[in-house]
Amino acid sequence: MKNLIILILTASFSCCISRTHSAKKQADVLPQKETEVTSIESNILKPKNYWFASYDTLKQMDCLTRPKSFENTEMNPELLIDILNQRQAMSKIQFLKKHKDTVFIKIENGAYLSQQMGTTGAWNWLAETTFTLTELKGIENVNMEFEEGDHARPGNYTRERFKYILLNIGK
Repeated sequence: MKNLIILILTASFSCCISRTHSAKKQADVLPQKETEVTSIESNILKPKNYWFASYDTLKQMDCLTRPKSFENTEMNPELLIDILNQRQAMSKIQFLKKHKDTVFIKIENGAYLSQQMGTTGAWNWLAETTFTLTELKGIENVNMEFEEGDHARPGNYTRERFKYILLNIGK
């Protein structure tokens, strides 16, 4: 009888240790720092400092929203390109030159833009870039140099090219 009691206690104790060890393993998988979750949330909720494309579920179409930060900001091509390069897309912009009413840029990793973002993703990225850079006084065109693919072509882009997109100016 004494052996049976020892056996039951040992089994119960082993079970408790196993559960504690299992709970610890699960805790190791979860984010260790609250900042990991917070940084993701703040990036999603952070106001954009460039024309931002999103899908309007009520109107069932893509829209571009003009950032309020453009109201009283002195802008130049390099500043706007730095802002655009903070987007999470893998394609980055390199400023080449400004001539008359055109800004010339090169898209690094253009294959990602033209082949991997899909048609809508590439089109929205091009629209955001074009609208942001044409905020500059006297700039009407953005000449984009990148590797051509199924979803995007290099060349001259204007706001007119994206006229189908609903604009949310000042909202």
